[in-house]
Amino acid sequence: MADTRDEPVMDQHDATDGDKLDGIIQQVRADVGHKGERRIAEVLRQRLAQAGVAYDDALVADAVARVRG
Repeated sequence: MADTRDEPVMDQHDATDGDKLDGIIQQVRADVGHKGERRIAEVLRQRLAQAGVAYDDALVADAVARVRG
């Protein structure tokens, strides 16, 4: 049967790390964008790790600037 799915829909449409980062930045902006840079960076690191996105200090610093900007 051609119309059956063998895996969850989300697995069929894997987002790129860039797409994941953009989504995480939007979520963090909504959740803690009004907090200080340290708290924003902490939440970003947690969310990036949960999403399986590799990051370093430079990426987090850029993401913090995007959250605040």
